[in-house]
Amino acid sequence: MSSFRSPEQQAHWAAVKMQGHNAKSERQTPGEQSSVGTNRNYEQSLKQLARYLHETRQGDLRSVEEKQVREFLEKQKQEVGQKQLDQHRQASQAWLSHKSEQKIKIPRSEYKTQLDESKNLANQSRIYEDQQVDRIQSRLTYKNELGVQIARETGARAHEVGTIARPSEQPPNDRGWRNDRFEGKEGVTYTVHGKGGLVREVKMSHETADRLEQQRRDQPITEKDRGINFTSRYNVGCGQSLSQAFTRASKSELGWSAGLHGLRHVYAQDRLDKMQEQGYTYTEAREVVSQEVGHFREQTMEEYEK
Repeated sequence: MSSFRSPEQQAHWAAVKMQGHNAKSERQTPGEQSSVGTNRNYEQSLKQLARYLHETRQGDLRSVEEKQVREFLEKQKQEVGQKQLDQHRQASQAWLSHKSEQKIKIPRSEYKTQLDESKNLANQSRIYEDQQVDRIQSRLTYKNELGVQIARETGARAHEVGTIARPSEQPPNDRGWRNDRFEGKEGVTYTVHGKGGLVREVKMSHETADRLEQQRRDQPITEKDRGINFTSRYNVGCGQSLSQAFTRASKSELGWSAGLHGLRHVYAQDRLDKMQEQGYTYTEAREVVSQEVGHFREQTMEEYEK
């Protein structure tokens, strides 16, 4: 690729190169097209990067280095919302990693938009920072704070927190689970009963598991959430009441809320980053983490990367 190619041509070339590389390790159903949305988004972001390099006379995507990418992201902090900034960071990081054939890490925590910083959710990522979740939890009752901590560590939905059980009491469904789920994650394994009746394993820290066991009921009881009955073995905040308590605390403490479901986004993105740090390709990491949050198609991870 010569440097006189347009930003659009450069971005398309780079996206095709990355897609071809990832396809070698991709596991997908015959006939399915993988990660179309992600590839399209990456191409759009790389076009912006290429345009920046051209305007500042710093070369092209073939020669770009991490220092130039960081300068580009710093400029974007002033101009775009958080969702767009995250997309630019992820695309640039993926391209640098592909180009250098080694994992390049550009931390999300270093790039926060300075545009409309809390009021307009349409311009924001649904990601909470750790210290923000800490502040929210400080406003909750013990029961609800524990429920949030479980969701935070496992990626479980609000309803699923209430269904948590020991695997011997509620065995996971016999599905095509990957053996490397929770790779590099220490803790205690439980199961939850989720969407479509799927029972899957989740893993939380030893400290949180100890707290959970202190809330164990003498006998399981039947509870109802949004008209659905479920078996509750632990006295822990869950379901609609937990979601509402989280939203109230978030708005009170931060002035905005992305909802308790935002913690699934936190979990998924953190796990994607950690698995890639361990040597997984981006595509492989998405496949593993999709199963951890209760999906079997890695394409569904696109929703959790916003």
